[in-house]
Amino acid sequence: MTAPLPLRIPKPLAAATAVLLALAATLVAPLAPAQAAAPTASTITPSSGALVGGETATITGVGFLPGITSVTFGGTTTPSVVLSATQLILPVPAGAVAGPVDVVVSNAPGESAAPLTYTYAAPTLVAADTVAGAPSALTGTGWRGNSAVTVQLVDVANIPVPGASVALTTTGLGALPTGAALPVPAGTPIGNYTAVATDPAGNAASDALFVGFPVPGAPVITAVTPGTSPLAGSPMATITGTNLTPLLFVSVNGLPATTVVQTPTAVSIVVPAGTAPGPVPVQIFGLFGLSNTVFLTYAAPTASASGPATPGGSTLVSTSGWNALVPLTAQLRTPSAQHVEAPISVVTNSAGATDIVVPVPASAAPGTWSVLLSNGSFTATASFEVAAAVPTSTALSPSSGPVAGGQTLTVTGTGFAPGITSVTIDGFVVAATVLSSTALIVTTPAHTAGPVPVVVQNPGGASTPLTYTYAPAPTASSLTPDAGPIVGGATVQVTGTGFTPGASVMVGGVPVVAVVGSSTSLSFTAPPMAPGPVSVVVTTPGGTSAPLVYRVLPSPLMAALSPSVGSTAGGDVVTVTGSGFDAGTTQVTVDGTTVPATVLSPTSLTFVTPAHAAGSVPVVLSTAGGQAPLGLGFGYFDAPTISSLSPDAGTTGSADVTISGSGFTPDAVVTIDGLPIADVTVESTETIAATLPAHAAADVSIVVTTPIGSSEPVTYRYLAAPTVASVEPGVVSTTGGVVALVGTDFQQVGTIVTVDGSTLPAELSLVLGPGLMLVAMPPHAEGAVPVTVTTPGGTSAPVTVTYVALPTLASLAPASGPLTGGTTVVATGTGFVDGATEVHVDGAIVPATIVSATEATFVTPVGTSVGDVDVVVTTAGQPTAPVAFSYDAPTLTASASDGAAPYAVAGSGWRPNDVVTVSVLDADGFAIASTATPVTTTADGAFPSDATAAISSVLATGVHGLVAVDANGNAATSSVELVRPTLTMSSPVVRSGAGATPVTITTEGWEPFVGVSVEVHSDPIPLGTFEPDATGAFALTLPTDLPVGSHSVVLTQVRSDGVVVTRSFPIEVEAVPVDAPTPTTPAPSAAPPSAAPTANAPASGSAPAAGALPRTGADASGLGGLAIVAAMLVAAGALMVRRRVTSHR
Repeated sequence: MTAPLPLRIPKPLAAATAVLLALAATLVAPLAPAQAAAPTASTITPSSGALVGGETATITGVGFLPGITSVTFGGTTTPSVVLSATQLILPVPAGAVAGPVDVVVSNAPGESAAPLTYTYAAPTLVAADTVAGAPSALTGTGWRGNSAVTVQLVDVANIPVPGASVALTTTGLGALPTGAALPVPAGTPIGNYTAVATDPAGNAASDALFVGFPVPGAPVITAVTPGTSPLAGSPMATITGTNLTPLLFVSVNGLPATTVVQTPTAVSIVVPAGTAPGPVPVQIFGLFGLSNTVFLTYAAPTASASGPATPGGSTLVSTSGWNALVPLTAQLRTPSAQHVEAPISVVTNSAGATDIVVPVPASAAPGTWSVLLSNGSFTATASFEVAAAVPTSTALSPSSGPVAGGQTLTVTGTGFAPGITSVTIDGFVVAATVLSSTALIVTTPAHTAGPVPVVVQNPGGASTPLTYTYAPAPTASSLTPDAGPIVGGATVQVTGTGFTPGASVMVGGVPVVAVVGSSTSLSFTAPPMAPGPVSVVVTTPGGTSAPLVYRVLPSPLMAALSPSVGSTAGGDVVTVTGSGFDAGTTQVTVDGTTVPATVLSPTSLTFVTPAHAAGSVPVVLSTAGGQAPLGLGFGYFDAPTISSLSPDAGTTGSADVTISGSGFTPDAVVTIDGLPIADVTVESTETIAATLPAHAAADVSIVVTTPIGSSEPVTYRYLAAPTVASVEPGVVSTTGGVVALVGTDFQQVGTIVTVDGSTLPAELSLVLGPGLMLVAMPPHAEGAVPVTVTTPGGTSAPVTVTYVALPTLASLAPASGPLTGGTTVVATGTGFVDGATEVHVDGAIVPATIVSATEATFVTPVGTSVGDVDVVVTTAGQPTAPVAFSYDAPTLTASASDGAAPYAVAGSGWRPNDVVTVSVLDADGFAIASTATPVTTTADGAFPSDATAAISSVLATGVHGLVAVDANGNAATSSVELVRPTLTMSSPVVRSGAGATPVTITTEGWEPFVGVSVEVHSDPIPLGTFEPDATGAFALTLPTDLPVGSHSVVLTQVRSDGVVVTRSFPIEVEAVPVDAPTPTTPAPSAAPPSAAPTANAPASGSAPAAGALPRTGADASGLGGLAIVAAMLVAAGALMVRRRVTSHR
């Protein structure tokens, strides 16, 4: 239980909200917030009310959870009580300012329903007309409770009238206090005015009033005491003021009131009965004029209830303040405001009051209950507490009984209630039946002799114990036998307790002599009696035992057995009809053997025959009433059995079968799945000939039934004829082979295969399932043969299997091809069959086209390694002798290189898309690791057109071995040439000008007989094209008119293999010194004829051609120039080899 919610409710509203507080105290433990989904809110009733709040509002919707759901009213959390998942209630909190506010129902932060709207109504103000110098009586409702309200009189210009204001404090219910009045100063001009009421929160109300001229001598009322009256009226109220007399009459809410005392300053009246709670105007009609108006308030009725009450008790409701002699209804309500019991109707007395006794149900749960009083127009509520009653017990009847218990005991007292009242006898709880709040009954349990306490208990407590005394009494537990014949004479043994000498026995009300053997056993002789049950009781000084039943039975009679014959195996259920059968004592014997009998009624019983040899035997029946005077005979016969069916399976058509067994009788019936067969001939007790009808394929049960019984069922199989849909393969060699038959309804037993009309031995076929079997085809001559499958269900249509001769393979053309594969090969031989012949290359099947019986073509797959592989042709699984196909070695070629740049490589016949490693070989034939270059072949097994490989620049000039190897060890070799031309100069100094000595350049290492072009750079000056001799050498002479400065001599040869070899070296040209002696022309050295310049080369020592290269270097003379030339001669020239790509290659 959770604690009550902290509802803050004004005391006048406490009774109206008692239900809410009670429900709040019974909230279940809250669920974890994570479990709560957002609720929805549909309506709030009522949807408006006074600022004072306190009214109980009901919200309907979906998803309300006790302990989880909360409500905010205008943003402020308000206590609420969840009545169900779709309804909750809460007291409306006091409002601040009149107007609408949002009402939000939430289950968790962020899990809120769309807001509802509740409207706080504006407060009201009523100001009575008056005269100057007399106050205006004020009433008003709907204000905040216990709040300050200021009332100010203003004129038509809304200007406050000085001295015409009053400060008031509202009641707890938000009404202006009784007797409130707004002073109107004397001298206030006659006219229309407005009374304006405001509170600190800004709520306001106003009412128009008229201030008249005070008529001389007219009455002026200042107060009515007391200011309230019950609705029934009151015997006396005093009006005080001035000029109150002489008067004509006093008006209360428009009705004349009886005056008792009249003086100029005080008039006492009898207040007439009102019609409804609330303020009413009071005026005096004087002889000289009408007085001002004051208000008298009729108070709302009140009610109170006594308590706490107890379940099954009552509460006294006292109510007053009603009209006299009016009918009221009093409705009892539970803590959740549910109406229970029928309403009680009463009439108020002449004072408008009454007292009502309201019964509280015995099942009432503890809590705050209420009584709702209503006259049909307005209500009053009285709340009271229901507490668990403390029961009292005053008497037991009877106060003693047998120790066997079972006595009905009546307990009288108070505070008894069904469902909550229990009783203990000597501390043991016994079932109690509450008859009323003052009486209950229990049944005493068995107990040892002696006094025991009896206590009545409620949740509120326990009664003072009463004493119940257990007295020892005899008990009778059994009779042996419990039945006997109508002639009497049977000795009956009674077993029980408490038997004493002198005990008497009554049998069916007839006393008989009892022979007491011990305290637990006595006997008597049954007297003759009419058939039927009779009671047997034992009486001792301790009491009388509970009666036992002794059954007086007539002698039984047997009329018939059905059936009267049965199986020698026994087990037949036989029904015996007759009379006098007794369920407890009937005994049946079959040929002297007792068998269990089931008595169905006094005229019918059944028994199951035991096994017995064939023949007729007596059946005898007896009961405690005697033996049936006439027995009946039962005939034993053998039951039919079936030992075999021949055949036990067949087609779906009709079939003749022979049923073998035993016990067949001429009237034997043969059934198939429970349906009798018409065509049946019983040939002997052991043979039946029957024609089975046509039937769908299925297993059926065959049973033979005779009057003795039915045989155990045996199975006959109706089988569909088998079908063969396909045979795989459809071709076998003449030496035989295994084929698979695909079809339906193949049988594990009785399936026969014929090939070309001959039945195969059973061991040559194997049924794998209803749709698949294997057949070993026997040797047979070439040609197509029919194959059929026969089962007990019939024979399939034939399928064809073709026998073909063993194949041979004579040759392959071509017999070799590249590792790349893709070679189309023509195989010639014999015995090639389309659909049955396969080609195997190196053990793998390859697609083949059967051109004819002697020719097939196939395309070689990618090879693994260079060399021979076996090609085998199979027909119907029979292989030929292998013929070799050779995979050719791949190729490798390479261009020349100077060792400084990659060189071009080419290859073909390799495995496609494979990695081939190209390496240069050293002098010992080993691959140089630094030159290993991977090359990925193309789809056709060739090197890519731009394939290159690395070569070490440290290798000597000349031809070196080259090898390419793939991952499978396939290899190809070639060579690569390292080309490095060399050159020497006849003089380290190159001079230009008159008297300069020509410098000769000698070079070698070029391709013989292929021209070498020579130029001087930077602006090219062609020196001609020179053809090396057979050794690859030639010489040339530099002209003596070269411009002075730094230059390069560039030699270029395009080799016959397309490789471009370029040789470049620097020279420094100096001018001939002015003082240089005339040089002696040296004898020209013999130059190879092939080194002679071609026709376009200038002659050595000739003058520079027009447009000769200008001087580009500084004048290098003396030792400095010699040093530079020497350095250039030492420096190696750059040799560049590149492949020239020309349009014609």
